[in-house]
Amino acid sequence: MATAPTFRASGALSRKQHSAFSPLDLYANLPGASGPLPTINKLLATSLSAGTWGGRRRVATLFKPHAKDPLKGIDSILESRLETVLPSTVVKDVGHLKWLAPRVLEPTAAGPVLHLLEDVQKGLRKMDRGRPKMKALPFSTRALRGFLAQVPDKIKAMALLAFRTASRVGDLQGLRRRDLTITKDGLLVSFQITKANQEGEIRADHRILIPDPPAEVLSFLKTRSAPEANLFASADFKRLETALRQYKPSSFELASWAAMDPQNSINDHYTLHSFKRGAAALAWEAAAEGRLPLADLMLFLKHKEVQSALEYCPCPTLAAKVAGSSAAAITAISRTPSSSRQ
Repeated sequence: MATAPTFRASGALSRKQHSAFSPLDLYANLPGASGPLPTINKLLATSLSAGTWGGRRRVATLFKPHAKDPLKGIDSILESRLETVLPSTVVKDVGHLKWLAPRVLEPTAAGPVLHLLEDVQKGLRKMDRGRPKMKALPFSTRALRGFLAQVPDKIKAMALLAFRTASRVGDLQGLRRRDLTITKDGLLVSFQITKANQEGEIRADHRILIPDPPAEVLSFLKTRSAPEANLFASADFKRLETALRQYKPSSFELASWAAMDPQNSINDHYTLHSFKRGAAALAWEAAAEGRLPLADLMLFLKHKEVQSALEYCPCPTLAAKVAGSSAAAITAISRTPSSSRQ
């Protein structure tokens, strides 16, 4: 059943770079060394986040076969990435390419390529539609129960995992059977790949504990024995999306959520993001009642900044209670674009 969850976050695992990878591998035109360079390696690995080095490594791997024809290589990389991710993410890829070019190309080629990439980056930013103007309609526990009653078992497991871990449905794509562990305290879900960690380094950004895991999820896990196999296929996500389009919210649900957040427009239908928004609303209520520390709220929502987490609060008054400020001040913060916040 989709009862209101008990919230508990078990902390983030330490971030670590894959042992077989050295940032020095990305410097193709450095002079050779007669032996290993452990101190340089250590300082390079510490200079930037594992996610940044992971992104550079991925772009370098894609670019290497095209080093003799860099423009073709860049075009091929951009084409494949634009088919799978948003322009805002491809902007980061171009940033990695701008870093990579002078380190792998001859100076006579690197300069023109850098100027080209700067203009490509401007084009990508113009393509970026930005954040949606309307927020996803959150799932209440009552509405979620109605949805679960109409879908097959596998879709139930997907919906409940997204709801009980306050996750984007896209974050479930990287989950394997070994990422879900049944412990004496409940079901521990380790997310290796999330929106904030698209490189998927050998680390877990978030571990969320479900103290009372739903029976539908446990039954589904019994059918998955291969530890490295993905829990869900691409067809499953399409089925979930289709089921959401067919499930109509009640007028009561629409009116209730709109009344809590009058400053923003809310969709009149459920989307893939409705699970995270519904779970986030319950988490904010728990924080306002003192049942969930602010630090655990941030971890549960998978955000590092309070301003970003505010976007998931269903009501400015509720956020003000948690943050110890006025509702008007919270509303002002939540409506300020992220790029202009200090």
